[in-house]
This record gives sequence, C-alpha cells and structure tokens, in this order.
Amino acid sequence: MKIKQPTIEGRFWRMPDGELVRRIYGGSDETPEEKNARLEKELKAANGEAAANRKALRDLEKATEGFDAEEFAKMKTALTDTTRQQDEAKGNYEKALKDYKEQHDAALQAANADSAGWKQKFEGLAVDNQLISAASNAVDPKAAVLLLKSDYQFNVLDDGKVEILKDGKIQFDEKGAAIAPSALMESYLSEKPWMAKANENAGSGGNNQQKGKVNDGEKSTQDKVADGLNSLLAGNAS
Repeated sequence: MKIKQPTIEGRFWRMPDGELVRRIYGGSDETPEEKNARLEKELKAANGEAAANRKALRDLEKATEGFDAEEFAKMKTALTDTTRQQDEAKGNYEKALKDYKEQHDAALQAANADSAGWKQKFEGLAVDNQLISAASNAVDPKAAVLLLKSDYQFNVLDDGKVEILKDGKIQFDEKGAAIAPSALMESYLSEKPWMAKANENAGSGGNNQQKGKVNDGEKSTQDKVADGLNSLLAGNAS
C-alpha cells in the first residue's frame, strides 16, 4: 500500500488527512526563501550606507585640503574672546541701564513727593485764606483760624471745593449742603462771642470792650483768646 506524502502549501504542510500544519524552520516561521530575501535586503542597505560614508569622507578630505589645524585653533580662540567681550559689554550695558532706571525712579519719586508737599501747602494756604477772610470780625483772625482748625479737618477736593470734617464726619449746613469754610467760621464766632470784636455802636461799654477794658474781676477779650490758645498748645504738647 502506497503512503500518501504531505505537500507544501506556503508556510504550511498539507497532511494526507487534509489538516494544515505550520512549517517550523529553526525555531522561526521564516522560510529559507524569505530569510535569503531579507539578508540580501540588509546587505544592500549596508553596502549603500558604506558607499555614502566613503563619499562623505572624500568630500570632507576635499573640503579640508590644505587645512591648518593650528590656524583653526587660533581662529576659534579669537572667536571665543570676541564672544566673551560682547557678553561683558552687554552685561555692562544692562547694568548701566538698570542703574539709570533706579536713579530715574528715585528722582521721580522725590519729585512726586515734593509736588505732593507743595500741593498740600497750597491747599492749606487756600483754606487759611478763606478762613481768615471770614474771621475778619474776630479780635485775632489768625488765632480764630488756629482754634477752628484744632476742632475740624479740611480736605481740598479735585474740583477745588473744601470738604470739612469733624471726628471723621462731613459737616453740613442747615440746608443739608456741605458747609463752606466761611460759613463755618461765622458759626464758630457766633458760638464764641468772646472771640468776636465788640459792636462799635454798643455805647461806652462796647468801646471799653473793643479796647480790651473790662470791669474788675472780668477777663478781657484778648485774655480769653490767649487762654484759648494756651489751652490748644497744651493739648498738642500732651
């Protein structure tokens, strides 16, 4: 009886019973034909890489023909020195720029502080002028202004109007509007009649009060003003 042999179908054996069995080649599924094709491809790639390297070497030899290694080292050193000098110059420039900016900022800050100081002085003079003008009926207008400013704070707004505060609260007149310095001074003097000048038409008694003459045991108007100033100065000293 003749035994039927398996036949090859690609990577498989076709067994007599029709079953396909994978062909194994040295522990690999690669057939000898496939292996040879792969090796030929790898050898061709290696030969191409070697040829490219030989060409690159010839090009390098041609480019460096007559090349002086010592001269190249000198050029490299000179380039390094130039780069370092440029870096140093750049650093000096940046430092000088930083110093200038700091000086400019300090000068600008000082100028702003000086401007704010003059602005405060100007605003203070503007308020004082309004108060002194309104205190023309006081025995001593400057003393009246000093006493008034010890009780109130005055802020000049951007629009030039004066805001008056007492204990942090804005002061208003009888109509509910912010009170003006002149109106405040008039009200202040009316509340302290001893600071106001005596009425010249009040007769001989009024004349005596205007001149600072009073009856025995009663302080003159000037003395009352002086007492008020001394009290204010004593409060500031404490």
